[in-house]
Amino acid sequence: MRHLNRTHGVLPPSMYLQGLICESKTAVAGGGFADIWIGRWQDKRVCIKVLRFFQCDSDREKLLKDLSKEVLLWRQLKHPNILPFFGINTELFTPSYCIISPWMSNGDLMSYSRRLKLDIHTKMLYASPHCVAGMID
Repeated sequence: MRHLNRTHGVLPPSMYLQGLICESKTAVAGGGFADIWIGRWQDKRVCIKVLRFFQCDSDREKLLKDLSKEVLLWRQLKHPNILPFFGINTELFTPSYCIISPWMSNGDLMSYSRRLKLDIHTKMLYASPHCVAGMID
């Protein structure tokens, strides 16, 4: 699959989700490369990560290549500590690509840990066994 992607720059049709609905009126969060919207797919609340594209074709090609690598790898990862990957969508926010995953009501890991006001030592003690367990399994 990766060879086909590298050679022809296409993702398998099974990765493209249909029937995706955007529920939020505006983005609920954002970062340097994407905006986060709330959506629904197959009666599940989902995170719609809308990638920002730049006008330069070479930047767009690199971003698409990086996206392809990321989603092909993410699709194969199955572990309780890894957020599931549902697929991508190109129709909801054309011409942008969207990465679809489950909606996490507590937000991202950094925001969640800030809300808990844990000091760095507590965070490391909490994260270490979970990370090690994930590597050993």
